[in-house]
Amino acid sequence: MTDADQKAVSDSFEGLEGMNLPVAAFVEAFKTNPILVRKIALVTGFEEHILKSIPQEELLSTFEKWDTDSTGTLSFENFVQGLSKMRQFNRSATEQAEVAEEQAILDASVQDAKDAFLAAGGSQGSELDLQAFLVALSDASLVDRIATATGLPSSFFENLSVRQLLDLFKEVDLDCSGTISLEEWIEALVRIRMTIYDERKAELDAAMDAVRKHAEAALNEGDEDWSGEFDFREFIVAFKYNPTFVRKVSLATGIPVEELGSLQEDSIEDLFLALDTDYSGTVSFAEFVKGRIPSPEREAVKT
Repeated sequence: MTDADQKAVSDSFEGLEGMNLPVAAFVEAFKTNPILVRKIALVTGFEEHILKSIPQEELLSTFEKWDTDSTGTLSFENFVQGLSKMRQFNRSATEQAEVAEEQAILDASVQDAKDAFLAAGGSQGSELDLQAFLVALSDASLVDRIATATGLPSSFFENLSVRQLLDLFKEVDLDCSGTISLEEWIEALVRIRMTIYDERKAELDAAMDAVRKHAEAALNEGDEDWSGEFDFREFIVAFKYNPTFVRKVSLATGIPVEELGSLQEDSIEDLFLALDTDYSGTVSFAEFVKGRIPSPEREAVKT
């Protein structure tokens, strides 16, 4: 475990500093305090519903292992070290999944680029000259193949000027030979695809971090009975009578406070039903984060 992990956990639970609870009491708190579970989910990266589904016996066994000095209690230091290990384990698993996803995208992009090159009239041993390249970029079906390989919209290539097409040819012609080989074509298209993938992933990660932060604050503000979930009545009341909640939802969704505040009760009900993806009659933190404001409801807010 890293110092950064321990600091992140310690900062998230600074209010518990100095605690020393019996292991059994901590198990009870875990099973009955949704705010605690949500915080653990946020800091470790585990889904909240997965943590809630852990059997009591398994929790007891886990927390007993965290009690490294065998006192029968969990100190703040024990707690921080245990959560840091969970955080590191989950990050390792996430990184492995991301590597596998990136490799799958890379493999698909290579194949798509190869298919586009062959469709443009190239082959393993032949190369595309400028004329063949321009012809390929004027063929709608080939442009669609290139768009698939790069992850760019077809309109990007369709709107290129002659000068831009010439510049693109020079960029793909890596050895400046005046022709483009299969290897050069694949390398250039795949490089574009992976750059876009990395940029979009970074943007999504940053956005989700911000959403989790503001969504937690909004749920804490509107969850009257501290159940860790909104029922329909709480959802309506929070939207209609709790300006602090509405402001925090605005921060989480990017929708202006004025638009959210103008929602009528039937629109709030539609939003609740859209967020309640498991049809439980409640909206959990995970549903709130993942759903935020779905597209149809976002449009309804504007009208």
